[in-house]
Amino acid sequence: MKKLEILATIVVIMGLLVYNVPITTQIDMTVDGVKRSVGDINYQEAVVVKVQGKLRRYLIKDDCFDGIISISGDDEYMYDSKKDIYGKLVLDKNTSILSMISNLEFDTYGDFICNDDFSKFVFLVLDDGSWTADDGLYIVAPATNTIDMVTTLEIIEDDLEHDWNEAFIETIYKTLD
Repeated sequence: MKKLEILATIVVIMGLLVYNVPITTQIDMTVDGVKRSVGDINYQEAVVVKVQGKLRRYLIKDDCFDGIISISGDDEYMYDSKKDIYGKLVLDKNTSILSMISNLEFDTYGDFICNDDFSKFVFLVLDDGSWTADDGLYIVAPATNTIDMVTTLEIIEDDLEHDWNEAFIETIYKTLD
């Protein structure tokens, strides 16, 4: 009977560890990206995406990122987990809504989609709270040209688990033909 209690205690402790202890990866990268419009194939802007922080991957619960994501181009945008209401960017199957700071205002920037190792990104930039397949803006990083963009999108698409994100990716592909 005593052995059964000890075994049950070990199982409970292991379960709690699996649920609560993440695999943490330090991220410090700066990559070139491209900002484009779905509705205007002539619009293209070079941007720089900088990511610094810790990626916490959990076996069971949602992953999260604690740190800073900044996008610079014509405008400067920055996500800082210390200013987030949750204190972290929660990634539901590699996807999150990204609220960023621009001109000292905290506002929803758009959807954030990444690959499994947090090295490739797509930002669907919201305009007045929405993104449309007719005129939506998006950023792909790392990328400097159309071939890089397609390669990055393919890697991200392989890691996606949400069908609605795949629909966004397919819309973006159409602008790269």
